Order: sequence, then C-alpha cells, then structure tokens
Amino acid sequence: MSHSIFNNLNWNKIFYSFVVPIIILLLILSTIGLLFVYSTTNDNERTFDKQQKWFFLSIVVFFITMRINYKWLLEYSFIFYILGVVVLALLFAVDPFVGSTRRWIRISQYSIQPSEFMKYALVLVLAKLFSQFVKNKDKTHFDIIPAFLITCVPASLVFLQPDLGTSLVFFGTLFVMSFVVGIPIRHIILLSLLAFSLIYSYGLKPYQKKRLTNFFQPLIHQELPRHLEEGEMYQLIQSLNAYGSGGWFGSGLKKGYQNTNNFLPAKKTDFIFAIIGEEWGFAGTFFVIVLYFALFSFLLFTASSLPDLQAQLIVVGITAILAIQTFINIFMTVGLAPITGIPLPFISYGGSSLISSFLGIGIVVSLQVSEQ
Repeated sequence: MSHSIFNNLNWNKIFYSFVVPIIILLLILSTIGLLFVYSTTNDNERTFDKQQKWFFLSIVVFFITMRINYKWLLEYSFIFYILGVVVLALLFAVDPFVGSTRRWIRISQYSIQPSEFMKYALVLVLAKLFSQFVKNKDKTHFDIIPAFLITCVPASLVFLQPDLGTSLVFFGTLFVMSFVVGIPIRHIILLSLLAFSLIYSYGLKPYQKKRLTNFFQPLIHQELPRHLEEGEMYQLIQSLNAYGSGGWFGSGLKKGYQNTNNFLPAKKTDFIFAIIGEEWGFAGTFFVIVLYFALFSFLLFTASSLPDLQAQLIVVGITAILAIQTFINIFMTVGLAPITGIPLPFISYGGSSLISSFLGIGIVVSLQVSEQ
C-alpha cells in the first residue's frame, strides 16, 4: 500500500506532548552553538555568517520534515539507503578538496557531507528490519547478522574516506537498536569485538592507530615527552589546558586564552566543547550537558509514548545517533575517548551536521504529532 508523503498534524498533540520542550531545547542548544562559532571566528572570516545561514536552513528542513509521513519514509527506506550508498561510493570518483579526505561534495562555495544524512537512512532500514525480527516467531538471535551486514556497507565506505568517528556511529546505532529489540548482549559484544579486530588489523592507517594507542598514554605526569607535546597528544593537551583555565565560570565569550591565541586546533568543530569550558567554565559545560540529557530524555519519552514498534525504533535509532556523537565528542576533549573527529550535535560548526541533526529531530516530531 502506498502512503502519502505528508500527514495531517494533530495540533493538540503538538501542544500537549513532548514536542514543545524538544523544540525549546533544540533552539537553546543551537543558539549556544551560534554563540561559540561566533566566539571562535576571527573578524575576517565568514564562518559565522555561513553558520547562521545553515541554522535558518535547518529550521526550514525541520518544519518540512515534521510534516512528512513516517510510513512513507519506511516504505521507501531501502531506496534512500541505496541512494546514500551510491553517493558515498561516488565520493571516491571526485577529487578531494580538503587534504586527501573524500567526505564532502562541493557545491559552489558550500559543501555537503553525505555520511551525515546516510545515518538516518540506515536507521529507517534497521527499524523496518528489526520490527520484522520482533514479529517473527521463528526468530533466532543470529538474525542480527543481516542488520550487521547492512550497516557494514555504508560504515566501510565512510571509514575509507577516511572517517573513523562517523563509521563508529553507524555501528553504535546498530548495537543500541539491537539491544532494544532483545538481541543478547553477548552477541552484540562478540560482533563488536570482531568488527574492531578487523578494522584495527586491516583498516586503520598508522596515524589512526596512534590515536588509539595514545589514548592510553597517562597524562598525570608533570611533563610529557617532547614528541608527545608536539605530536599526537597536542590537541588533547591544549583541550585540557582550556578546561583548566576556565575555572568555575570561565573567562567570558571571546576571552579564552586558548581560543584567542589559536592554540587549540579544530576549535570550531571537534573541540568546541573545550572552548565552552574555557569561556563559560564548569558551570557552562554542566549546563550544556544537562540540556543534552534533557533532550535525550524527552526523545526517549516520545519513543515510549508511540504505539507503533517501527516508530519507536526510529526514535531510538535517532536518539542513539545524537547521543553517541555527543558523548564521544565530550569524552575525547577530556581524554576519556580517543580523538576521532566527531562534531558536537547542534553546536559544532558545520552545515551538514546541523541540518542533518535538525532533520533527525524533525522525523521524531513527525512521529509524535501525526494523526495515527
């Protein structure tokens, strides 16, 4: 049966559900993101102007997406998945424009990162697959293998770009959704170890292996060896210095020492949370973390309120994407996770990350407010 693209909105559900607090949290986090992109932008850069444009485009995408019928999305989910895989494969046929990486499609002065959108196509396919798994009376726990293989295709293409961090988000989302539908944790761990062993042995480049091994390098010494201060550990050391100089309430917007002197690499993207720690202090970072916890809680409350299993799995998958990215990003800036280059949702500079995150929340809202 073919479903219409757009659904009728139930305005009572909009005002008497989790939609309003989700939108409020979304706007607060995005505003914080704009503030700190502004803080990390020099006067002669156009970074902040670009982020403003992406923010307004994200709002448009959000309001369009919240009108889309999720049953239509599920009906064509495999087509979205195939298109996403094809686009990821085509990236290897174009010339890279940022170093040797092949993550972006260049359109005039703007760029699009297809992997950010592929994550949501994967969630739709997995939601459909796992809902059939739950309904199957003759199911076995090894039915996770098809879902694992479906995840491996885009994750492998993203890994080869190379983008280790985003490929880990694909697998993390798969394992969260597997756990929710009742796949035994031992099978999930077994597949995780298998995937990690293969990736580490045959897929990681030397610099990526260094990132993982340096993660275990203790930072408790008063002085680190010179090769670590100037090499792979430099970003982490500067990130910790930023947190340390922030104290309880920070130095103020655009007044951070690490920020204004450009000591911290990737301060607009991967390490923007460290800049929040420097300029808003412990109080500011705690406030942002509370906002994220509140957002993820409302998303999960939304999942529990939905009567349809496929809809619940979509919300769980989208929440997993955002939560995994958030906590890996925060943890890597304080040395609790390897540095993998994952942006902080709604806050880090970048159009693809911001727009795709709004798109994901728009899908969740459409599930909550649509007429069932």
